[in-house]
Amino acid sequence: MLLLLPTVVIASCDDEKIGDIVKQQALYFEVNHINFAWGYNHGGYLIDSLGRVLTYKVEEKPATDIRETDTFTKARIEEKLSNSTVSAFALPARELSEKAAQIYKITGNKFSKTVQIGADQGVTSFYAYRYDPREKTYTRVLLSRRGDIAFYNTDSDARELTKWIESVLQRYSEATNKD
Repeated sequence: MLLLLPTVVIASCDDEKIGDIVKQQALYFEVNHINFAWGYNHGGYLIDSLGRVLTYKVEEKPATDIRETDTFTKARIEEKLSNSTVSAFALPARELSEKAAQIYKITGNKFSKTVQIGADQGVTSFYAYRYDPREKTYTRVLLSRRGDIAFYNTDSDARELTKWIESVLQRYSEATNKD
């Protein structure tokens, strides 16, 4: 019993530290779709710290390479959020808090085998963001990608978060298309 007590205390401290970090970050999740077939189509969804689903659309194809790094400054994330459209849809605080903390449980960057699905569908990527308050940077964690190709992060928390994000977007769609 004495040997287990330090482990529990350490886990509890880690949970507290993660909780503090989660409270400081502005962006938790993103779904990004891009397609170059038959023109340029680029947009997506963000889930912010208030549980709101925001949408964005990139109107013009960038003149330079659009591939981004997986590390972003706090200012870049704030810019991304400010250039998005806020919806009236918001997630319950407890649900969001649990899922945001789960981001920090993702332990691996191992991916399933890439499968060719089709052509001209584009690519939809599911991401979670981790915040480093010391560096004031966000690191984007790829959860899964589908479209012309498909693969997923094999970590069980990454897979669960992907399914959860899909359910959020389904609820968002149902809530915003009630006409």
